Amino acid sequence: EANRKGLRGQAGFFLPNQLSTGYNDEVALDYVGRGLLRNYGASLTMTLEAEPFTLTSITGYRGYKAHDDRDIDGTGLPYGAGIIDQKQSQYSQEMTLTSNGRKRFNWIAGIQLFRENFASRFQVLDLVGSVVRPGLGARVPVNYVYDVRGYETTSYAAYVQADYRLMEQLTLAGGVRYSLD
Repeated sequence: EANRKGLRGQAGFFLPNQLSTGYNDEVALDYVGRGLLRNYGASLTMTLEAEPFTLTSITGYRGYKAHDDRDIDGTGLPYGAGIIDQKQSQYSQEMTLTSNGRKRFNWIAGIQLFRENFASRFQVLDLVGSVVRPGLGARVPVNYVYDVRGYETTSYAAYVQADYRLMEQLTLAGGVRYSLD
């Protein structure tokens, strides 16, 4: 494991120190990048009570944006850097209709919707694997990019449950739920 206690090898490259004992949690960084994380969200719950039932609506929205520059090789030498950009948002809606719960027979029915969008870009600048640019003779970093764009999740559900109080301490209950993801 490359760390601050590493040794410079005979050929001039960095070698992990095989002589150190125990776990070493010190990591050398030649580059400390910028990190930015923004979270946001809102929710709204509305309830309408009308005998003999209650209607409840729960709406939610949240998301985040993140940017992170980091040293990815863990050494004090400029071997590699990584850049991560992410963006995510999600929306949810649930509606339930519930009996008032004061009778022997009670029930609840509802629907749910969930939708999420996600995009991520991870870029690696590999300075060790750099190549000589033709005509210039200068070494330039190899640039790897991993993109995940347009990732979307959608989920729908509907459910119903009912129960019947047979005796004071015995209730029979049953329900069903259907989900589509």
